[in-house]
Amino acid sequence: MANEDGDVAAGSRPKRKASASLRARTSRGKQAPSSAHYVGYVQDDETPEMIMKKFEEMERIRQATKAQVGEDGDKENKEGATNGAGGDAVGTNGDEHEGLDEEQLKELFKNTSTFTVKEAVMDSNALFGDMRIANEDGMYFSDDEELQDEFWEALTGKKRRVSYGRVIQPYEPKSVREAKLKQVPDCVHMQTNIKKMEYESLGKDYLGVLMNPPWDIEDSPDRGDVTLEDIEAIPLEKLTPLGFIFIWVEKENLSKVCDIMDRKNFVYVENLTWVQLKPNNTIVESSARYLGRSHRTMLIFRRDVRDKRFIEGKKIELRHQRNSDVTLDIVQTTKTGRRVVPEHVYKSIETLLPTAYEPGTPGKLLELWAEPGARRAGWTSVADTP
Repeated sequence: MANEDGDVAAGSRPKRKASASLRARTSRGKQAPSSAHYVGYVQDDETPEMIMKKFEEMERIRQATKAQVGEDGDKENKEGATNGAGGDAVGTNGDEHEGLDEEQLKELFKNTSTFTVKEAVMDSNALFGDMRIANEDGMYFSDDEELQDEFWEALTGKKRRVSYGRVIQPYEPKSVREAKLKQVPDCVHMQTNIKKMEYESLGKDYLGVLMNPPWDIEDSPDRGDVTLEDIEAIPLEKLTPLGFIFIWVEKENLSKVCDIMDRKNFVYVENLTWVQLKPNNTIVESSARYLGRSHRTMLIFRRDVRDKRFIEGKKIELRHQRNSDVTLDIVQTTKTGRRVVPEHVYKSIETLLPTAYEPGTPGKLLELWAEPGARRAGWTSVADTP
């Protein structure tokens, strides 16, 4: 504590000025190194002739210094030339070659070097992370000091509003969410037994059909009762005569699904992989009969336009997308206990087929085995019931 006279009481110390805003920046500045230390440095583009001129200039300076000492007869100057800061005197065949002092080395650097100390320091800063302060010759600062300043300013400085300091998605009551879902335009939602339904009621001109069947496969996370025979019984060739098929498969039936599509004159063109993550961003490791289960695969097929019967399929407008064919997303569970399909999948399909939905129309995208209540603009969603 300070007394009335303003002195600091014994046993106490003044508060630490940890932030750069609480102290002058020049107080932590460091003097730039002397050019005398860079005399021996050469650039990559310097020739041997240029280097030899450095020695010639050094000898000229030495001789000029000796001549000046001889003229003045000053003992102190003579001792300074003999035992200068630049090096010790060395005898060779009886002759004394005096080292150059710091001022002479600076002159040698100025007359022979093709670079400046500032350029050398900037190169060093780029390598070691120091930051040059503009218009402050002779002073340089370290990135570490800047980070320390930012740290202490965050603790002791004035609080500032930041763009990310807000709720990303405010909470909405369930009633509000359901009301918004019902207002989604240009969509159709129905619930029926997909295996027994009359597919003719859905239409015949879809550009894309997405299927997410709950496969009857042992150890499947969302195991259901759909078999390969059930998929083959769906008249996909009528639902999308010229379009695309998107179907989620498991590794146990991947090749067999390809065989079914081949018999229906759909050819494989691509696949999308969903790497499943846990909430802590580690990869899911579900058990399976043969290999672990950590991802899902969506196969993409289209009509074989090489067949003259489907040549019109070439006219479908496809939009190239820069999205990756691998998506990493956390596994979420729906009310029915199934895995939620990532939003990225729907957006990829809609991007691939830009003409599948025009505002004001029902759209030409069909989803089989959708979630109950699912509604999306431009889609016809069919949820399965017992």
